[in-house]
Amino acid sequence: MQSNSIDQQWCDYKDAEGNVLASLLIRGNGHRPYQLAVDRINRHGMKIDQLMQNGLSKDALSVSGESLSEFEAHSLVIAQHLIVGWRGIVDEEGNDHPFSVENADQLLQQNSGLFLWVIQEAKRIQTGSDEKVAETVGKPQPDTNTSSTEKPQKKRK
Repeated sequence: MQSNSIDQQWCDYKDAEGNVLASLLIRGNGHRPYQLAVDRINRHGMKIDQLMQNGLSKDALSVSGESLSEFEAHSLVIAQHLIVGWRGIVDEEGNDHPFSVENADQLLQQNSGLFLWVIQEAKRIQTGSDEKVAETVGKPQPDTNTSSTEKPQKKRK
């Protein structure tokens, strides 16, 4: 695992035997746009639940007949905000599969194990980032007493 910055890292996705299948550049889940998008999904879900309790069908609430499931919505948000890039993702012919939000979303929807792994890695990355910030903030600051930086006064005779 190589670190690009405190809040994003290259993470190796491995199979059960420990073989690296691909490397993904993942942001910590504290990324503000990700948090806002998840909040929107959750608020939308609560509204739908309330309306359904009042007798409206889920089909009546969809926009133009299409509605994303909660899994599909979260998958898209993860693809948009947490996955920044990848290496080692290949198509059926073994050619490199270029990174894009659409490709990442499709991959996450096809592989729930990868979906859960990205969420876990994003949480781990954010926890590490938060610990580094807390460590930095908790360090004692150099003494700011100005008396040590002032010029000594000359004694009067």
